Amino acid sequence: MKLCIIASGDYFSSYGGGQIYVKNLVRSLSEKGHDVSVISLSVESVDQPITDERMVEGVHVIQLKLSQNSLHVSQPLEFQPFLLDALSRVIDEIRPDVVHAHGWKYATTKVCDALGVPYVITAHHGGIVCPNGMLLNNHDAICSVDVSMKNCLSCALHFVPAGDLFAPLISRLPEKSALDIAQFLKSRKNIPYVSPAFQTPLGIADKQAQLKTLQDLHVNITAPSRAIASALKRNGIADDKITVIPHGITPLTQEPLELGLPDRPVRFGYVGRVAYAKGLHVLISALKLLPKQEHYELHIYGEGANKSEKRYAAGLQKNTQDMPVFWHGKIDNTQVQKAYQSFDVMVHPTICLEVFGLSLLESLSSGRSIIATRCGGPEDFIEDGVDGFLVAPNDVDQLAKTIKMFLEDPNLAEKLSKTIRPINTLENHTTDLEKLYEQVGLEK
Repeated sequence: MKLCIIASGDYFSSYGGGQIYVKNLVRSLSEKGHDVSVISLSVESVDQPITDERMVEGVHVIQLKLSQNSLHVSQPLEFQPFLLDALSRVIDEIRPDVVHAHGWKYATTKVCDALGVPYVITAHHGGIVCPNGMLLNNHDAICSVDVSMKNCLSCALHFVPAGDLFAPLISRLPEKSALDIAQFLKSRKNIPYVSPAFQTPLGIADKQAQLKTLQDLHVNITAPSRAIASALKRNGIADDKITVIPHGITPLTQEPLELGLPDRPVRFGYVGRVAYAKGLHVLISALKLLPKQEHYELHIYGEGANKSEKRYAAGLQKNTQDMPVFWHGKIDNTQVQKAYQSFDVMVHPTICLEVFGLSLLESLSSGRSIIATRCGGPEDFIEDGVDGFLVAPNDVDQLAKTIKMFLEDPNLAEKLSKTIRPINTLENHTTDLEKLYEQVGLEK
């Protein structure tokens, strides 16, 4: 089968689980004999569009760098004519049997629908339905409402500089007036604090426009978890357009826990981005509730990727200087196995909707049980009390009590590690996608 994969941003980036997943999927599809092309598209500060084509391990990779000089302020980025034209031209040249979009999902739906090319999109994160991208509201709770100006405005404003300050004024504006002001400011030079806050209504309207394409067109969406499938349905996406297909990984090697408990510390670990939505501040607060004599360590593998995340990480490091917390920074794929084997229990304190959680699957595959929040994806493959524990997001007390169970019973981590069930493999996941590709192809 001739397949075209649309990557999110730079295909060669290793930032986030989504990028790693796409590369692994491309490799798996290629190994199974499919003719795979990858389109890696970005909009950058270049004078002219740049196209770079190369073969990478038998895969045809096309990098499109489009100029942001062509942006038109009255349209969402994914509906910009220059972007749609570029994507349409490349897909038309490839003429694949099926296109599978992991990034640029709304642009892909419009282009493939116009070309008559069968296509699938995957809902990798909450941004498919959430203007903020996290499905985390301004009360630090997982969002449970549909996208509308009424439901989203105060929440969206909370996450922009000075947004809470301007919220009372902006929320009183008629919707049309708010959007007119947003468009005006978007077309002018940025005014610190004022522009981000007053342009917020435009982001909500853009998300509504994007969702309408998914509602109106004959789209096929793969949802890695029941949680994101529910969020899609809540936002008007018909049930028959959604297929729940859990992600899979190449199994890691299981190694027994290091000997020495209870004489050595119980080692807890975190693997992932260091970002507010991932809830590491909740984990730190929970550890601070433990008696000082408790014998434990926390090992954190990951880092902040942007200025906001780096400030957040720096604050946490300062807050944990007198605690047995060890910051190991970002690790590459060759170090992943060693990282999981270095601790006894993984802790995943996410407070936003977690669409899946590939690092959790890796932890289970390594024979390490998990303490995770009921944040969506983890609930599909962690059985509470069997191969881990599920706690409420943002519940410091419950998280502290669960951590303390491992300290009071040093054998608990080993007991749980022996009850871990087989994880979903990348091979099985790829087979499930192949079945969907065949079905989508036949529909056209």
